[in-house]
Amino acid sequence: MSYFTIYFQAHQPRRLRKDPRLSAPFDDKLDRQVIEKVAAKCYLPANALFARLVREHPNFRICLSVAGTLLEQAQRFHPELLRSFQALGKLARESGRIEFLAETYYHSLAGLFRDTAKAEFREQVRLHAKLMEELLGVTPTAFRNTELQYNNSIARTVGEIGYRAILCEKRGDVVKGHSPNSVFLDKSRKIKVLPRNDGLSDELGFRFTTRHFTADDFAGWVAGIDGEFALVGMDYEAIGEHQWADSGIFEFWSHLPGALARHPNVLMRNPSEVAEAFVDGPVADVGDLATSSWADEGRNTNAWLGNRAQQELFQRYQRLEGRVKATGDENLLRLWRHLGTSDNFYYMCTTRHGADGGVHAYFSHFGDATEAVMAYTLLLGGLEHELNAQVTTGGVRRRTRRPRILLVTPEVTELPPGFGNLAGFISAKGGGLADISAALVGELVRLGLDVHIAMPKYERQMRDHANISEQELDSLMSLFRSSDPIHLVQDSAFSHLQNVYEGSHASSVQRACAFQRNVINTIIDAAMPEHGKLLVHCNDWMTGLIPAAARVRGIPSLFTVHNVHSGKQTLRYLESGGIDVSRFWRELYFERHPDHVPSFWDTLGVDFLLSGIRAADYVNTVSPSFLQEIVNGYFQDMISPPLRDELRVKQRMSRASGILNAPKGSEDPRLALGLRMNYSADNFVEGKRANKLAFQERLGLRRNPEAPLFFWPHRLYPQKGPQLLAEIALHLTHVYGRDGLQIGIVGSGDAYWERAFGIISCGSNGTIAYAGFDADLSELGKAAADFIVMPSLYEPCGLPQMEGMRYGALPIVRATGGLKDTVEHLDVAGNRGNGFVFNDFTTGGLWWGCEEAMRFYRCPPEVRRRVIARVMHDSLETSNLERTTREYVRIYERLLGEKLV
Repeated sequence: MSYFTIYFQAHQPRRLRKDPRLSAPFDDKLDRQVIEKVAAKCYLPANALFARLVREHPNFRICLSVAGTLLEQAQRFHPELLRSFQALGKLARESGRIEFLAETYYHSLAGLFRDTAKAEFREQVRLHAKLMEELLGVTPTAFRNTELQYNNSIARTVGEIGYRAILCEKRGDVVKGHSPNSVFLDKSRKIKVLPRNDGLSDELGFRFTTRHFTADDFAGWVAGIDGEFALVGMDYEAIGEHQWADSGIFEFWSHLPGALARHPNVLMRNPSEVAEAFVDGPVADVGDLATSSWADEGRNTNAWLGNRAQQELFQRYQRLEGRVKATGDENLLRLWRHLGTSDNFYYMCTTRHGADGGVHAYFSHFGDATEAVMAYTLLLGGLEHELNAQVTTGGVRRRTRRPRILLVTPEVTELPPGFGNLAGFISAKGGGLADISAALVGELVRLGLDVHIAMPKYERQMRDHANISEQELDSLMSLFRSSDPIHLVQDSAFSHLQNVYEGSHASSVQRACAFQRNVINTIIDAAMPEHGKLLVHCNDWMTGLIPAAARVRGIPSLFTVHNVHSGKQTLRYLESGGIDVSRFWRELYFERHPDHVPSFWDTLGVDFLLSGIRAADYVNTVSPSFLQEIVNGYFQDMISPPLRDELRVKQRMSRASGILNAPKGSEDPRLALGLRMNYSADNFVEGKRANKLAFQERLGLRRNPEAPLFFWPHRLYPQKGPQLLAEIALHLTHVYGRDGLQIGIVGSGDAYWERAFGIISCGSNGTIAYAGFDADLSELGKAAADFIVMPSLYEPCGLPQMEGMRYGALPIVRATGGLKDTVEHLDVAGNRGNGFVFNDFTTGGLWWGCEEAMRFYRCPPEVRRRVIARVMHDSLETSNLERTTREYVRIYERLLGEKLV
C-alpha cells in the first residue's frame, strides 16, 4: 500500500516596473493582464475541474498552496477568481479532501534570513494563515516553503509554529540512502518531511506534451513506485497555461481519478493525513548552508543567490528590516516585503543556461538579468533614501525619536535572537522573574519599542550557557560594549555564582548593592538616548534604590513587585560602596524616621523594596489579587505594616495595579522540545498518554498510562505548601489505590523538604517519586500530568498553573493571589471553570481539592475530553504575553505622556 499526494503551487508576484519609483513601484497594468490571462486559461477552469472531481470521486484528493500575493491581486483585479478559490475553500471544509497549505504570505526568501529566530519568516507565515482563514475559511496544518526551500532551521521553525508536515525537494543529501518515496522526520524530530518525487512531477509538469502518456500510464507509474509514499507537485499554471488546453491536459486530469482507482494499492491522501499516518521515519538532515529547493538541476538556492549581484542586493535588503519596521509605516513595510518576493531575485539569475535558462526567461518580464538588477537596485535605493530622509528631516520624528525603556532585572533567560549581539550568550535564572523579564523584552521588541536591559554579568552561567571561555566572553564584552542594548554589570560579586540567589541573605544584599551602584552611576547614562526620553522599569528588591536615583534626575520609573522579600543597608555602607546617596537619600524608605535617630547615616537601615515602592512613579504587583490581599491586611505575620501602608498610598493615588504574568510562548505542548510526543487540544489523549509513560519511566513511578497523575511543579519552600502535600501524600495514594493514583514531585528548595519527599517516595511502592528540579523533566511532567498541585500560602502570581492548563493538566490551587486570578473552580455541568480551588491553607483544604479532582477523573472519558480540550484552548487565549505586555505598555505611555504603540 502506497500513499499518493498531489499538490499545486499557485503564485503570482507583484512585478516591478522597469523604471520603478517609490510612488509607483509595480506594473499594475502588467499584473492585471497576467492575472486575467492565467485565470482564464488555468485557475478558473482548473478550480472548476478539481471541484467536480472531488465531488464525483470519494477517494480523490488535491492540495493547493496559494500565495498571499496571488489572493491580493485576485481581490484587486479579478473578484471572480477570488470567488472561485473561496468555493474551493468551502468544499475543503465540507469534504475534507482538499487541503490548503501554509506558506510565506509574500512567497519570500525570509526563510534564508540570517536571523536565527526567523522572526520575519514567522510573521509572514502568520500573515498568510490569517489571510487563508479570512478569505477562504481554512486553517492550514501543513507547510510548503517558497520554491520548496528546505533546511534544518526552516523545518525546526515550522515545527515550532505547530505545523504537522513540511514539503521539500528530493535531493541526495535529503534522502541519504533511504528510498526517496518515504516519509521523513526533520533533524529535531518535530515535524514530518515529505519529499517531492521529481520524476513523476516533471512528467506532468514539463513533459506531458512531448511524451503523450495517458492517465492509465501515469497511474501505473504511481502504482509501481518503490516506497510507501509519493508526492507529485508542480506549478498550478502547468494546467492550461504552460501546457495549453489543446494538449489534452484537462482531459488527462479528468481521467486520472478513475485510473488511480484501478490500482487498489494506491491510497490518495493529503499531506496532513500522511503526517498523521506515520509515527517515525528516517531523518532529513540538510544544513543551513546547503538549503535545498526544487529550482534548476542543482536543486539549491543558486537561482536566487547564485551571483554577486543577487547576494549583495539580498544582504542590503535584509539590513533594512529593522529600519523599515521602526518607522511604523505600513506602506513602507508592505513595499519592503514585496521586494523580498523570490521572483525578484529569480529574474536576476545568470548562472543557468540551456533548459534552465529557458525556464528563467519564460517567467521574467525583463529583457535580461541586467535589466532586472537595475530595476531592483533603483527601487531598493529609493527605499533607502526615504528611510534616511525620514531620520534626518524628522519625517517620522515621533517614531525615530521614540522613548527608550530600560528594563532593570537581576535575572533573565532567552533574550530574543537579534536583540543585541550578546543575546545568545545571556542566561541567568533564579525563578519566574527571569522568564517574565525575557518574555517582556521579546514582546516589547516585537511591538517595535526601543528597549535596553540591565542585569548582572553572571560570568560562570554565561560561559556555561554559551560554551565559551572567559577570554572569549571578555572579548565579546569589549567588542559590543558601546553598541549593544544589553548592559551587563561586571563585578566579582557575580562572577562565580552557580545560582542567582545562592549564599546567605547578606551576600544577596551585597550583590544588590554592587548591581545598583553600576546602574545608577553608569548604565542610566549609557542607555540614555540622545533625545533624553528614558523610562526605567525596575524589578524586585535588588533594584529598589534605582527609582529614587531616577526621580531626582526627572526620569520616570515603574517598579514591579514580584515578591515580598527585601534587603537593607545603611546609607554609610551604600556611600562607601560607591553610590552617591547624598543626591537622593530623602526619596528612600528607612526602618524608622531619620529625624528621631542619632547618626542615622551609620545606623539606620534603608529598606530596598519599600524604597522602590515609595520612589517609583508607578508600582505594580504581578497579579491583581495579590495587591488587594496586601492592602486589605492579609498575611500579617509575613507582610510588614510599612509595606502594606506604602502600597495603600500608591493605590489611593491611582499609581498601583496588578498585572498578571503569562507563560512564555514556547510553553505549549505543540512546540515544547522535551516531550515524547507533541500534541494539541485535538489529540491530547494520545499525547498525554505517551508523555505519562515517559515521565513515569524517568521518575521511577509504576508504568501505568491510566493512573491519575498529580504533579508538583515548583520550589520546595514553606510558602508553596510542601508541608501540606507531605502530610497527605501516602494516605492519598492509599485511599485512591484502586484508581492507581500517583504523585510526581520535581523541585528544589529547602533541604528539609527535599529529604522528606525522598523518604516518602522510598516508602510508596512506586506511587510517589521525587527528583530535584530539572527544566526538561518539569516540562515533561506538565505534559504527563492530569493535575498540577499548588497549595500556596500566598502566591504573587504563579506560572505553573497557567502552563499546566496549556498542557491539559488541571490545577489544584488555594484561592490566593495569582492562583485566584487564573483558576476558577470546575463546574462540569455548567461547562465552566478550569481547575479546583480550595480556601484554607490546611491539609483538609488540599485533601478536598484532590477529592474534587478525582471526582472529575472518574467522569466518563468523553466528558473529560471535552472539558480538557476547552481548558487547553481557553488558556492560550486568556493567559498570553501579548496581553500582559499591552498592560505594561499602557503604564509606560501614562508615565511618558505619549503613545508608544
